Amino acid sequence: MELKPGVSNDRGTKAFYYENPLKFMTKPIEVVDVKMQHVGQIQREYNSVSKMFLSLLMPNYYVSIKGTDRLNDTVVRVEKIKGKKGMVKSSWEVELNSSNSNERFMIKGERKSPSNVIASFTFQNELIRVAKPSGERAYHFYRNDKEAAKISLIGKLPPRKIFIDGRQGEIPLLLIAAIFEALKLYR
Repeated sequence: MELKPGVSNDRGTKAFYYENPLKFMTKPIEVVDVKMQHVGQIQREYNSVSKMFLSLLMPNYYVSIKGTDRLNDTVVRVEKIKGKKGMVKSSWEVELNSSNSNERFMIKGERKSPSNVIASFTFQNELIRVAKPSGERAYHFYRNDKEAAKISLIGKLPPRKIFIDGRQGEIPLLLIAAIFEALKLYR
């Protein structure tokens, strides 16, 4: 199915995209809302060819995801923090820049626990927890213990369809997509 998206003028709450078939690919991924309006695109980036080739062996070590909306007004960057700590416990630096806000925050990877929380971060001065229940092909974003967003993976093998339900629109769809692309590499 070929997507022919229009342009979205409002802040939608539901979107989807098809992930790249291989984790190390840099092909831009178009994010489209359910009305087939263009939300933006996300893509994995490398700052050197050697890091790209190393990602063939270790796809979760060099992680840099960039998301942009249709006008390049909103730019999201998610980058894994590397070094000795990055080999043991993962964390990512996130930057969200738009005409009406600039935010920087850190996502902290957590050990899988009985609550299935895999990461947490502070966005707009509130704690967001990301959970991935075992056996379920979904990631849940909780804000104040209420589900603020959900990502569902449709299909078992890449390229899967990724469906984003932004619930009330509290978290931008591009931000959710970029964070998910980084977290799906988290082991």
